[in-house]
Amino acid sequence: MFQLTIQVKIKTVAFDFAKSKDAKEYQPMIEDLNKLEVGILINNVGIKYTHPETLHEMKDNLSDISNIIAVNTMPVTLLTSALLPQMVQRKGGVVVNISSFSGLYPMSHWSVYSSTKQYVWWLSNILKQE
Repeated sequence: MFQLTIQVKIKTVAFDFAKSKDAKEYQPMIEDLNKLEVGILINNVGIKYTHPETLHEMKDNLSDISNIIAVNTMPVTLLTSALLPQMVQRKGGVVVNISSFSGLYPMSHWSVYSSTKQYVWWLSNILKQE
C-alpha cells in the first residue's frame, strides 16, 4: 500500500487593517511573513457599509468611506507586492484574491464597496498578465 505524508505549515496572521492606513504600519508583519516560505497567500480582507446607501447620503460617514477603500484595496496590494518576489524567485507559489460578485456588476447603493471589489478583480487579472 502506498502512503503519502505531506507536511504543511499554516500560519494565520491577525492584523487590524482598518487601523493601519499607512503602508509603514504593515512593515513588521511583512518582515515576519518574508521570513517564511509562503506557498499560498490568501487575501481575504474586506469590509462594507452597515446598510445600502447612495454616495451623496454618506456625507456624514467619510471615515466609513475611507475605511472601506483602505481595507478593501491596501492589504491585497501591499501583501501581494511584498510576497510575490519570493514566489517568483522560487518559481512557485499561488496568490488567491477573494473579492465579491459586487465587483463584477455596478451596484447601486454600494458604490464604494462595489468599486473596491472591482479593484481586486482588476488587480488579479493584471497580475495574471504580468
